[in-house]
Amino acid sequence: MKKILFLFLLIFYFSFCENYYVSPSGDDKNPGTKEKPFRTIQKAAGIVNPGDTIFILPGEYDEKVDILRSGEKDKYIKFKGEGNREEIKVKGF
Repeated sequence: MKKILFLFLLIFYFSFCENYYVSPSGDDKNPGTKEKPFRTIQKAAGIVNPGDTIFILPGEYDEKVDILRSGEKDKYIKFKGEGNREEIKVKGF
């Protein structure tokens, strides 16, 4: 019974975590999905909540990013490089 409850809580926890994508070829009017990414890291940083992940696609980002929210214990906000991480260049982060 404890295992079932744990599994339910784990699924419940992860069902509220969002993934957002950012690409130099994106648009901040997009929903931030992999197919329709945001253009700026700031756009994604402005809407994330604890537990969310921002995937930064290869390219050059010439912007200053202000992180407006923080995560919580066991619900970190993550910024991750996607693809060839050596091709991701961020100025002003």
